Amino acid sequence: MISRHNLPDERARPVAHVTCSIFGDHVEPGVWTKYFAIEPDISVVKGKPFNTPSGRISSHPGRTGVWGCSS
Repeated sequence: MISRHNLPDERARPVAHVTCSIFGDHVEPGVWTKYFAIEPDISVVKGKPFNTPSGRISSHPGRTGVWGCSS
């Protein structure tokens, strides 16, 4: 990752941000977590409750599977 710490000028800001999202009815978040070797920012299994961004458990099950992270 390129960040201000890799650049000669310590005051420089990050030059890029990345978001990766995988969606699908058959997405198994654990497979992608293992594949990328990082914990996702969002993880949903279709038909199961999930943690919302506010930290609460969803009141409805996930409509599709999701694995996603961002920098």
